[in-house]
Amino acid sequence: MRIRKIIFPLLAVMMVAILPSCKLISSVLHDDDVVATAGGKKLFRAELESVIPHGISSEDSLAIATQYINTWAADRVFEQAATGSLSKKDLDLSAELEQYRRVLVRYRYEQQFVNERLDTLVSDSEVKVYYDVHKERYELDFPILKARYVKISPDSPDLAKIKKLMASTSDEDAETLESLVATAAQKYSDFGGGWLDVKALADEFGTDYGTLLALMSSSAIQYLADDGTLHYARVMDYMRAGTIPPVEYCAPRIREAIVNARRQAIIVKLEQDLLDKARSNGNFVIY
Repeated sequence: MRIRKIIFPLLAVMMVAILPSCKLISSVLHDDDVVATAGGKKLFRAELESVIPHGISSEDSLAIATQYINTWAADRVFEQAATGSLSKKDLDLSAELEQYRRVLVRYRYEQQFVNERLDTLVSDSEVKVYYDVHKERYELDFPILKARYVKISPDSPDLAKIKKLMASTSDEDAETLESLVATAAQKYSDFGGGWLDVKALADEFGTDYGTLLALMSSSAIQYLADDGTLHYARVMDYMRAGTIPPVEYCAPRIREAIVNARRQAIIVKLEQDLLDKARSNGNFVIY
């Protein structure tokens, strides 16, 4: 096996650092099964091989093996030290394990039950009703905007025309713009015509949103990057932080909130139904 050719001839060097015992080093080099021992436990060759990807270099293989063995050994010696130091009471984890088992079993059953019954489709009318009642929850922490963005050479002969077309609201000009930037620009996006968090646009510019807003003038943002490319955006609409965004901007989060509420309602009803059933058949009695 290739992994043996890569790893185990190199373990002779590695194990000097992590296993001071000459006897243990000898065991690693000559035993086909055990590659390390720590805390009275053995690490077998098959386990170590299973964590090392195929096709990587011998240096990377050695690094992964070294890290895994050191982590494995640390866990075992900690366990051994704790076992020798803690009281029998402290070492008894049966109550904690049983509690964890109950929580995990309940969670898995709830997920199965909910997944079989949860309706994840949320209509536009449901979104609108929720928005009208809870819109204050969605007050903006950061500005949002609608924009068209282009990354282009500042020497492009089409730059002036592109800027003019980006400012137009005409459908015909939008089609012309799409055709032109396909060949003249390095990158172009209108973000689907939707609202965009200002931080997302700042990422396109490779700067922070404060710097981006400082660059904005007359609904245009222009920035010459260190690599010589020009980042230009035309802001078609803008909403300040502290204002309530339109429903279409909030819609994804509203849909998630509605689905989560449905999920929680199913879980609450499941619990109540199980308790009611247990009472009726004598499986739940309060004395």
